[in-house]
Amino acid sequence: MSDPFFRALHLNLRLAFDDDLDSNTKLRRSIYNINTAMPARRKVDQPTALPSPTSPTSEISATDSSSPVKHAGTTTDSDSETPNNLLEGIPEIGTFIANEPTDQVAALKLVADSIAQQRQHGSRAVIFHPAFLAVWFGILGVLFQFTYTSISDLPMFGTTSVGISMAMLIATRMLASGYLVKAEAINWLWLLNQSEDKNIVIVTRFGEIIGTVILRLVGVTVSEAGKKSRGKSLKTAIPADGKALIRAWTVQRKFRGKGEGKILLKEAIKVAREQMGESVEVSFAPDHANSQRVMPNIFNGKFNRDDKRARVLLERLLAEESVEPEKTDAEKKKLEKQSEKAARSRK
Repeated sequence: MSDPFFRALHLNLRLAFDDDLDSNTKLRRSIYNINTAMPARRKVDQPTALPSPTSPTSEISATDSSSPVKHAGTTTDSDSETPNNLLEGIPEIGTFIANEPTDQVAALKLVADSIAQQRQHGSRAVIFHPAFLAVWFGILGVLFQFTYTSISDLPMFGTTSVGISMAMLIATRMLASGYLVKAEAINWLWLLNQSEDKNIVIVTRFGEIIGTVILRLVGVTVSEAGKKSRGKSLKTAIPADGKALIRAWTVQRKFRGKGEGKILLKEAIKVAREQMGESVEVSFAPDHANSQRVMPNIFNGKFNRDDKRARVLLERLLAEESVEPEKTDAEKKKLEKQSEKAARSRK
């Protein structure tokens, strides 16, 4: 029990045996002061009344008009300031034939960059090749065998190992440096290649040139056949041995894996058939820009797999975009006779 309680009990006992009225009055006043000085007991909070189950809209409508909460179906001043077109300022993406020299130069630079990037892939292929790793760790093992005799030899072994490792990494970079030379050869001379065949540069623009495919049309084009036909059927004037060779096909690294390369190949097939007829043969050129190899064949596994995947994709797109050739009159009559004969046999 607390000290204020004992003090109050003592004063009450004095009050009971004190006959003096004046002192009695004083003591009562002192007791009152003591009791008021004691800490009051905490009252139990009364449960607050639950709000009535009103709708959220009525709750919001009761708030001040300056509340940031916005009613459904209402507009504010900030809504009127919102731009109508959320894509404003974002460039459009499109695939087309590049006729401007600036677009063609940008496409050639993109092809050159893709060849230069093969140096990095080539170096990585060499470093992580099992044969290279075996030679690397074999040299370090021989070095450890002949240089390490005690713990005091560890610093010398460590520095020598680092030097050997750096020399081997530099050797891998030099082994793949030929791709830089190949990249520098991509220019106007490479595009024209001292040939009379027509070259078409198809690009994809998204603010800048992000992808390209370069076609070479080998044979007589539709326009040339129209000039030489002299009233004859244009279909018979177009030779069936026309070819469209893909000399380069690449997309910027940050846009790869998003389907832009597939769209470029589809556009190349479309342009080739428009220029050379439906019977044109579309394929990758044997000497296309990314087909060149500067390292020993054991390190070219990734490049060969990528080349194979590109050819498989092109074949699949050709099958999807294939158009059934129009039948001649003789073939149509033959089919009609066969259908009539089948109908008679059923009867």
